[in-house]
Amino acid sequence: MALKTEKTQKLIKGKRYYTEFGKIKYWNIINDLVLVIVLPIFLFVLLEVIFFMLNFGYDFSYLKIDNFIILTQNILKNFWDLKNGDVFEKVFFYYITGVFTFLVLFFVYLIYQIKKANILSKLSSLGLEGYKLKKRKDGLLFIVRRGEELDLKKFQDENLENIRQVFNKFFKEDDEIVVERYKNRGFYLKKVKLQVPNFSFKMLKKGKVYFGKGLKNGDIYLKIGDLTHFLIVGQSGAGKSVFQNLLINQFIYNLQTENGVQELYLVDLKGGVEFLQYSRFKGVNVVTDVPQLLQLSRDLIVLMDERYQEMIKKGWKNWRGGQIVVLIDEYASINDQAGLLEKDEEKELKNNLRTLLAKSRAAGIKFIVATQKATSDSIDTTLRENLQSKILMRTISKDAQRVVIPKEQLEELGVEPARFTKGRFVLFSEKILDLVQSPFIREDFYKEIEKLRKDLLQTDNRIYKTDNDFLQNNLSCCEVEAQDLVFSDGEIERGEDKNENPGAETSNNKLPQQEEAIKLRKEMYKLTSRIVDKEKRKNIRALIRKIKEEQEQGIFSYSLNDLKAMKEVIESEINAEAERPKAK
Repeated sequence: MALKTEKTQKLIKGKRYYTEFGKIKYWNIINDLVLVIVLPIFLFVLLEVIFFMLNFGYDFSYLKIDNFIILTQNILKNFWDLKNGDVFEKVFFYYITGVFTFLVLFFVYLIYQIKKANILSKLSSLGLEGYKLKKRKDGLLFIVRRGEELDLKKFQDENLENIRQVFNKFFKEDDEIVVERYKNRGFYLKKVKLQVPNFSFKMLKKGKVYFGKGLKNGDIYLKIGDLTHFLIVGQSGAGKSVFQNLLINQFIYNLQTENGVQELYLVDLKGGVEFLQYSRFKGVNVVTDVPQLLQLSRDLIVLMDERYQEMIKKGWKNWRGGQIVVLIDEYASINDQAGLLEKDEEKELKNNLRTLLAKSRAAGIKFIVATQKATSDSIDTTLRENLQSKILMRTISKDAQRVVIPKEQLEELGVEPARFTKGRFVLFSEKILDLVQSPFIREDFYKEIEKLRKDLLQTDNRIYKTDNDFLQNNLSCCEVEAQDLVFSDGEIERGEDKNENPGAETSNNKLPQQEEAIKLRKEMYKLTSRIVDKEKRKNIRALIRKIKEEQEQGIFSYSLNDLKAMKEVIESEINAEAERPKAK
């Protein structure tokens, strides 16, 4: 590989034991080894000759090989005693000591030069001839040589991966590294060590939310009143759900407290299964379908306008009371289901969301939006830009990364989001740019919140209500995907048909309308056995299973008219299948 610049060619000259590219000159090494070993032996023999000449008066008849052998044996045998002998014997002692020390130092120097040649060779293979390498305990430091310029591209993307492979003895496969600038002289490849204990009630704080431990900022707590709109982006398995649960539990802990949360709305258009356990708390409302979301957007706009009127009267720039938090899980599901609305309602929903994200922050209404990717096909660009704070979790696509956080900020941190571990993310807000590790929180942590906030508990769950009629022509707005509710047809039949505790659903405490709703749900289940299409049967039964779970918990979010409409849809599907010509 040729050197990159003329400066580098002048700078890195070929040494005796290696070329400028780090190639070892083995012949020079062998020559010097022979010379270093033979020359001391020759000088040792010469000293013995001089010793004979001085002791025997230049009578060369004594210079016999046997005498030299005997003399050498005596010198080596009694080497340590020579230091106490006459002057000439002391010369032998210090000579041999010096030669031995020199040989040791020479071999150490030779090993160092070979290692240095090896490093130069590796740097050359990476196109880094203009850099020197210094090893650190927690990373590698590449310092640019005098006369050369820093090249950030050498420490990004695939080049960074090449460095990991070349120096694989230093970096483990699962090591996460960041690239930091070093005094405008080089780049520091530093191993990331962010260890956070599991979330516990000791981490709860009034009026604040814990995000995790930052590489620069340490433990990061943000005041609820200072929160901006947040966008959370990360592919499946990156830890979005765990992080959302972390935030939700802390919001509930701060419900209806000073400097806390007044109302919490959890939007899950996959049937609400992700957030149903939180609806037992006062002040928490779960939105499970797009008509409910439309109604929520209308109500929030009214509330926002009312708050602005009050702020004008009191001279406030920002709302000083309780905050409204709206958390939307997987924004792409809104796009998928908005088409189920009437055209004017669909347009109204999108306009309402744009208006809220643009204006509601000052009125104390904060949105937290999660999605797998933030490209324009998943979330409207205008909406995305109004989500001022960004959280980027593991994302492989470079384009998807830079849509969320500008390239310059990622370069400043020197991180590679494609290699993030679960719960690791980049936090980019008005005041913070940091690499953060969020703690793991148990799924049943809300039980700890129940003990701390008994005043929030209620007997019936809160599902956000809407007066819109049930969408009779399409069931997909309430369908639950197979990965969210996995069960076999046989298991459903046992749960429905056996009815091991029939008195639980027909208790005298239930109203006649509720008993009628339970009866309709059972009739619908029996009808599904006549649906031939397995996929449709599974989706409809998933919906019925969800209704059953709600009814068992005392929730009757679907009216009798809704259930009757669903029954008509099922019957029409059965009739349509019966009228289709059978395949021959």
